[in-house]
Amino acid sequence: MKLQKVSTRSLLCYISHAKQTSDTSPASRQKALLQSQAKGKIGLKAIRTLQDLYPSSPLPDQILLSLLAFASSHDPWTTPSSLFDSTHMLSSPSQSIRLHSQDFIIQFLLQSFIRPLFSKSKPSTVTAAGRKAMPSSGPQPKYDVSEMDRKSRPWKYDAIYSVTVFGWAIQNVPVCPLSSFPLLNHIKPHKTSSW
Repeated sequence: MKLQKVSTRSLLCYISHAKQTSDTSPASRQKALLQSQAKGKIGLKAIRTLQDLYPSSPLPDQILLSLLAFASSHDPWTTPSSLFDSTHMLSSPSQSIRLHSQDFIIQFLLQSFIRPLFSKSKPSTVTAAGRKAMPSSGPQPKYDVSEMDRKSRPWKYDAIYSVTVFGWAIQNVPVCPLSSFPLLNHIKPHKTSSW
């Protein structure tokens, strides 16, 4: 259990390191990104070694969450080798059943991990229940400083990998009405041309 907490914490915390640095110069961001990629490779190799030693043992949910953070080639912290390692481990038969279960996706990922991150955010366009707020007839404030607060947007500043995990969960959620997830109201719809 202790190994699970240490490896999960180290894998996921380093991803946000580039966002937490006070020096925002391109050189410092590049250095932080390279350090994050190197730490990620080492962490994933350690998990893969443990999985190779115990191939029939399912990985704990927190470790699966760590692997999902590296499951997208679009993220800057994901290297080709970390993408290969994570997708290889996630596609193993011992992990696939748990990974695609309703309990893991809905209960663990969406309700236990994603929802608390977004519930700290209080945008004026969403009600306390997570539903889309009706626009008021009064003038809207032009700039809300509270929306830029780091504490109110942990999904953007502290757990930036959560967007990747959320995308994976939505793509792999068992058949159910997605409207049952008030969290989807946080996503701004793309503008489309009228027909």
